[in-house]
Amino acid sequence: VDDATFGLMLLGMGVGADFLFQPTTEDIAGNRQLLLRVFGSWTHALSDQWSTSLTLGGVMGRQLGQAVDENNLPIPSNTVVQPYGVAAINFQDDFGTAGFSIEHNVAPNVLTGSAQLTDTATLRAGLPLGDSGFLLAGTGAVGTARVLEVDGTFGDEVVLVFVADAGLAYI
Repeated sequence: VDDATFGLMLLGMGVGADFLFQPTTEDIAGNRQLLLRVFGSWTHALSDQWSTSLTLGGVMGRQLGQAVDENNLPIPSNTVVQPYGVAAINFQDDFGTAGFSIEHNVAPNVLTGSAQLTDTATLRAGLPLGDSGFLLAGTGAVGTARVLEVDGTFGDEVVLVFVADAGLAYI
């Protein structure tokens, strides 16, 4: 078999669930949302250093229990169904790693206590520091987010998010 035309291919599937619980306080109405995710994945090794991956599926979100407004009146809730997907290209060799991915997802945000529809592009890199066992890593991402409201709709406000981080690890 010619090495230039042969590549490892992996297929997979998965099911996942996220549960978001934000208790009711004097200032904040409680929020309990369940997100169910079903997906299939495919990874293809283009060479010893390069690979691609694709994950496609769907997310279903639903408010659990009866949501109420500030006047304690019930808010009708609808089930939300959204596509889910991640596409990535990755590089790895003895001199380091790098990757680029794009993702469309509905996921909980623990900082805001809400589920959010997100679209994200992420660039990752890792560089071993000689034979020391240390690895310098960095990530940069840009994305948009919209809140999944308790009535099963997405909020009108779109938030633009920029994220960057760096780390030093011993492996």
